Amino acid sequence: MTRMKRAEEKFLHATAGVEQWLDSKDDHPERVLQRAREQGTDIIDAIAESRVLRMRFINAKGELWDPRKQTFASFHARQAWEEPTPILSPEEVRAWLA
Repeated sequence: MTRMKRAEEKFLHATAGVEQWLDSKDDHPERVLQRAREQGTDIIDAIAESRVLRMRFINAKGELWDPRKQTFASFHARQAWEEPTPILSPEEVRAWLA
């Protein structure tokens, strides 16, 4: 398995279930990856710039979701909003998915 394929799988595993919080199918993690492949864009850059990583999710304990530490499916988000900047920098995404 290639390094990029592992990165894609890790991203999809961490974000599984987030689709229910996103109003546009174009923002879904699978579509982010598909679009990057179609456009020949760097996968890591596409993930770093995705709407998923501009969203902030809070659980009942008031904790902020961090995809590096917990899958979205196990997080049990209660509230969400979008910020102009991603929760992870491209360098952090690269380190996480390496």
